[in-house]
Amino acid sequence: MFKKVMVLLCLLPLGACRSQTLPGDAVCPDIYMPVCGADGRNYPNACEAQKAGQSYQSGECNDLSIQPILGS
Repeated sequence: MFKKVMVLLCLLPLGACRSQTLPGDAVCPDIYMPVCGADGRNYPNACEAQKAGQSYQSGECNDLSIQPILGS
């Protein structure tokens, strides 16, 4: 039981930056669970980020370059 729990904990996305490279011809599932790549790009899921060779964090990237300028 302990081993199963540890495996599940390792597989659950905890928001930490993860890295694993998949071959470019790997087939990723068609599931939308966005992640933010280390390159600042949004990927539809962790598999796509891994195929691109990117470390990633759960959730979409915050684009700080598009901030409204108030008072102008």
